[in-house]
Parts: sequence; structure tokens; C-alpha cells
Amino acid sequence: RPLVNGSLRLLKNLGQYSEVLEIVSVGSRKDLGPTGSVTLPGYTLVNWSMTYTLVPDDDIYVRVDNLFSSQHQETYGYYAEPLSAVLGWKRNF
Repeated sequence: RPLVNGSLRLLKNLGQYSEVLEIVSVGSRKDLGPTGSVTLPGYTLVNWSMTYTLVPDDDIYVRVDNLFSSQHQETYGYYAEPLSAVLGWKRNF
């Protein structure tokens, strides 16, 4: 586990719109590689999402993870996804 990590989440509501900006930072950490212990470098991710409420129980949303396409390994040998986006519709029952 990293010695230093943290996150900051900013939420803004404007009537039918809501927006979230999230910054996640993870410090360097030790992991096991094929030849023993390795040190993985720290990384910072920026994620963003926005929701628009059509009517009280129907929302349209967009979410973008890893906004700046940070290339990093959460575990040795397994790279995290680059920038990804999701567009969706959510209905509350």
C-alpha cells in the first residue's frame, strides 16, 4: 500500500444539472515482480461526470474516467484503462 494517497471531490449543482470533478492521487508503493520487489511510481487521475435530470425520476449522465489518459499500473504488470467514457440513462423506481 502506498504511504501517501488522497482524493478531492468537487460537486456543483445547478438546478437540473449536477457536475462532479474528482482528483485521485496515489503515491509510490512496493509490489512483487517476477524478480522480487519492485517500486511502482505514484500517479494522479482526474475523473469528471455530469448528470441532467429530465424529470424527477429520469436522468441522463456522462462520465469520463482518467480524463488525461494517465498511463499507470495499479498492480505490477497490469496497466489501468486509458481514458474511458460512459453515456447513460438512469430511471429511479
